Amino acid sequence: MKYKELLKNILIFAIGGLGTKLILFLLVPLYTNYLTPEEYGISELVFTVSQFLIPIVTLTIFDAVIRFGLSLSEKKNNVLLVALIVWTIGSIALVFFSPIVNCFPSISQWKWYLIAYVVFSGLSQIELNYLKVIDKNVLYSSASILQSLVLAISNVVLIVFFKAGIRGYLFSSVISLCITCIVCFIIADLWRTIKKAKIDFSLLQRMIVYSAPLILNNISWWLIHSTDKVMINWMIGATALGIYTVAGKIPSLVNVVSGFFVQAWGLSSIKEIETSNDTVFYSKIFKIISGITLLLCIGINSFIRPFMLFYTGEAFNTAWQYVPALLLAATFNAISSYFAAFYAALKKSMHNMLTSTLSAVLNIIVNYIFILRVGAWGAVIGTFCSYLLIAYLRLFDVKRYVDIEIDWKVHLCSVIIAFVHMLFITLQFHTILASICAVAIVVYLHNSELLEFVDIIKKSMKKGNF
Repeated sequence: MKYKELLKNILIFAIGGLGTKLILFLLVPLYTNYLTPEEYGISELVFTVSQFLIPIVTLTIFDAVIRFGLSLSEKKNNVLLVALIVWTIGSIALVFFSPIVNCFPSISQWKWYLIAYVVFSGLSQIELNYLKVIDKNVLYSSASILQSLVLAISNVVLIVFFKAGIRGYLFSSVISLCITCIVCFIIADLWRTIKKAKIDFSLLQRMIVYSAPLILNNISWWLIHSTDKVMINWMIGATALGIYTVAGKIPSLVNVVSGFFVQAWGLSSIKEIETSNDTVFYSKIFKIISGITLLLCIGINSFIRPFMLFYTGEAFNTAWQYVPALLLAATFNAISSYFAAFYAALKKSMHNMLTSTLSAVLNIIVNYIFILRVGAWGAVIGTFCSYLLIAYLRLFDVKRYVDIEIDWKVHLCSVIIAFVHMLFITLQFHTILASICAVAIVVYLHNSELLEFVDIIKKSMKKGNF
């Protein structure tokens, strides 16, 4: 039953995620051909600052929505109402303090786009997470696709036909979030849910106590994801930032695939902790996710250079060289996300915060040391080191509370093979031979897990579970 539910949710999130990411993926050539590297860099800087503000403005209450909404002892409608109250207060405070943005010349011109993006992004995360709580995962995936479709259509209209440049790019993002919020609110009948809810001050306190440490956790992730962009813009310039940002789009493919699992696993791990707490189930899932993500990383890296030369505009052609290391870093991110789900299930948000904070500090230090010396490569090194650290910090920390069995020989050999393959691809040294050998070895090492995964899918399909 637990495998059935996990696979069903993975499939649902995959359908929505693939549709969403495919649309976003296809938009990159549009951006790289109709925006200059400098314009693209400035636009990304606005979104980077927005991502920093979202957890502060919302108190990351959207994470508490899932954890408390799935709790057997809480009323779901009260959870939603508490989250919306926190979001409303935070949004009002953001508008009140908005003049502070004028202190930053690079983004002051785009202040109101930034504020609107933060407000609607916070609301959409609350609504979408609540859809997961009430088991409307199909609607969740459909809403994600809708958001991307609106973004794509408005981007084409504003950037291509009206030549709106940065303004069109930012407005498209805001309007796509706004429409998604409205559609979810209407279709899921959230107004009726809110009318039935009561303000539970005890629940409000417990949700804030849970989500407050996650503010620093989210900011730490922002530092990991974004300080490299801020520091590149500051130390090298917006052009280098635009190129580095394009390179970062490809590793998101690994995060996309692992993200389907992570979303489903987040729901399963909470339900499992609250019921049978099956450690064999945990161990099997870890073996499967680590094997698949490492194999995916090697597979994408094998074709990355010719693909990037075809995929991007001429001004962005040098971006390919940063992708192999960033892809492997994304693999470690997938591993860390697997263990982060246990922090939510165990309500150990403080541990989540501490591990991400340590990783963020390392990222900043490495960025500062290396960006001025080796340019954007310094940011690549910082990202790689920080993801590696957080993956294994969380692994060892979670194992103190949950008995997860790990075959260290197989795992470490696979990681080393992926690392060596990344070096061969980056240096363009015997790439075909290196790729064939790497794929063959990793498939051999993870043969049992991959076969077991296929077997689980076959059994589920035969029983009509899908």
